[in-house]
Amino acid sequence: MKIQQTTAAKKIDGMTHRIRVLQGGQGASKTFTVLLKLIDQCISRPGTSATVFQAELTKMKRTVIRDFMGIMRATGNWIKQEWNGSASTYSFSNGSYLEFMGLKESDIGKGFRRDMVYFNEANRGITFEAYQQIASRAKLIFIDFNPDREFWVHKEVLPYEDAEYLQLTFMDNEAIDPQERANILGYKVKGFVQPNLEEYDVKSNIRSAYWANKWRVYGLGETGILEGQIYQWRVIDGLPPEAELLSYGLDFGYNDPTVLVELYKWNEGYIVNQRLWKEKLDSDILKQEVLSLHLKRTIPIKADGARPELIATLKKAGLAIESVDKRNKNDRILLLSAETIWVTRSSVELIKEKDNYVWKNRGENGYEDSPVEFDDHGMDATLYAADKVIIRFKPKRQWGRSRAV
Repeated sequence: MKIQQTTAAKKIDGMTHRIRVLQGGQGASKTFTVLLKLIDQCISRPGTSATVFQAELTKMKRTVIRDFMGIMRATGNWIKQEWNGSASTYSFSNGSYLEFMGLKESDIGKGFRRDMVYFNEANRGITFEAYQQIASRAKLIFIDFNPDREFWVHKEVLPYEDAEYLQLTFMDNEAIDPQERANILGYKVKGFVQPNLEEYDVKSNIRSAYWANKWRVYGLGETGILEGQIYQWRVIDGLPPEAELLSYGLDFGYNDPTVLVELYKWNEGYIVNQRLWKEKLDSDILKQEVLSLHLKRTIPIKADGARPELIATLKKAGLAIESVDKRNKNDRILLLSAETIWVTRSSVELIKEKDNYVWKNRGENGYEDSPVEFDDHGMDATLYAADKVIIRFKPKRQWGRSRAV
């Protein structure tokens, strides 16, 4: 085995936060690079304790542990006598050790403390509860995964200040096997009619939704989609400066959250950005909350027409607000689902709701053209924002469902 310095290694070396989250596609060298980092720390810092976790230890013996042994031999650090196979632990001569544990087979007690922990393939059977129990007592944490869909890392870890995010792809791994690289590029060819277009990932250019999604996940390291999911929005880190603000969407609630979103035009598609998500807002508090957002008075707020008294309150405050007719909701959803849409990473609640917004399942007969109406406040706010902006000019014959395969 030859150890080659890669772009992935340089990027991971540049991370500085306590929690280092690595989202990446196939062949990105996430596991290999983190193992190199752990080994280096164990050798250079005497007495270091490090643990690598997966859901199952039996799988680790065929994958991560094999990579670890290969790296140790390639770097001239392997001493067979220092490996305890029954405990899956390697002891270094300076008092450091690196162990491998399966969380399904292990009972991690409250006293579990380590200098470094590494959650490998964190979305494959590792629960947030197990992560919390271990991570709360660790000095440095690595988490990696192939992003088939969003899971607890996106919702419970990334929003916090001590977490750092890095997205890697096979392009960051100069040491990738040429055959594996060709296989990954094949996903793109199978997924799109004209894969070499500069803006190839638009609905009209998709040949196969399955292969297009596989390319996004395993080729680009982007978050995938769930079967039956209505909106196949992609996550974007922030608002590009050239994005054009079109409208605001407002869904009223009290026990349920009141939600306000922004809708932008960008790059032959649209961006949705969450601005307000709060419960227990009466008319006076709602007015103050919305005014505190300093919305552009020239941009219309499109709101739930079922609450005319709240619309009147906000209109008296000088806001450009108008009601939206809620009829033909399913038709509007179908139209919006056909668009190319991104959502900002900071829109945590909106992303969570989008992930669980699915068509009604009829079993063997497929899906209905209507959603499961549960926790759809952000989805309704987005639908209002799109009213007369995106969907008004669409002829009925173009309606079509955007579905995960």
